[in-house]
Amino acid sequence: MIVVDFESTCWENSWEKQDQEIIEFGAVKLDLKNRIITDSFQALVKPRNNPKLSEYCINLTRIQQAEINKAQSFENIANRFNKWCGSKNAHILASWGRDDLILQKECFENGIEWKLSKDHINIAFLFREKYTEENEPKYSLERALKLLGIPFEGQPHRALNDAAMTAKLMLKITGDD
Repeated sequence: MIVVDFESTCWENSWEKQDQEIIEFGAVKLDLKNRIITDSFQALVKPRNNPKLSEYCINLTRIQQAEINKAQSFENIANRFNKWCGSKNAHILASWGRDDLILQKECFENGIEWKLSKDHINIAFLFREKYTEENEPKYSLERALKLLGIPFEGQPHRALNDAAMTAKLMLKITGDD
């Protein structure tokens, strides 16, 4: 299983997903049988349409404009990510929410063939099914971790840290860890 998280361009008081572009890939390979993270992938991406980050985005992610200015294009990072993932359908993609759709959208917009499995596990959905009541509001990743007594490691809203913490949450949901 590959657990992914992406950080995207964002603006205060505006959550219009159609304008967002990925600025950071984070992913871990999760071996559910042995219950361990076996590998990780992290890369910053220079957005094509909105290359200047908003102050809100910088404050939320702590990704600096200078880092983005030096980053590679989405096409380069997506191709590296595909290579890191391995052969098509070798791994199921999982995320907190539907980050797979963000990746598919950007691949389509950049003319990159989707080489990953179309199967996806929404870990937020699994969490809600197991731990919350029907009418409760949605939980953020940080709130879900706190409910289950899992301390957040690293910086929230950084893709690799969020992917790793989502993987730890998946281990908790699927077992006794």
